[in-house]
Amino acid sequence: MFYPDSLFKTIWDMVITFAIIFTSLVTPFRIAFTENDDTFWKTLNLVIDSVFLVDIFINFNSVVQDEDLQLIENRCKVSVLYIKSWFFIDVLSILPFDIILNGSDINGMAKLTRIGRMYKIIKLTRLLRVLKVVKERSKLVKFA
Repeated sequence: MFYPDSLFKTIWDMVITFAIIFTSLVTPFRIAFTENDDTFWKTLNLVIDSVFLVDIFINFNSVVQDEDLQLIENRCKVSVLYIKSWFFIDVLSILPFDIILNGSDINGMAKLTRIGRMYKIIKLTRLLRVLKVVKERSKLVKFA
């Protein structure tokens, strides 16, 4: 299990924060002003989605704190809490809707492929989790 104050978890939280900030800045611009992604952007999206996928596995294996700031180390309890909170949003944010919609034979799908790219905005909700972690860590600093 990864503890919130471990060096690995701290570095991982910074990596995820960077990925979320990058996504929140780049995604709306790319949706609005680009028609198709070139190889660079497809590769970069794959890398970012891979980071978010790894984050899902790390969240299943990370110790969490309850409302009373007590550590929950039981993997089953941690998994249930994660599934009830952010899991489905995290999974939705990494699904390649643009690829799924491109594979369709329905007429007029060329315009609809941009809708698939809009689902990447779901990743922006992960920014709320980062803000929650920052808030929780500031509480810990006050008690220490």
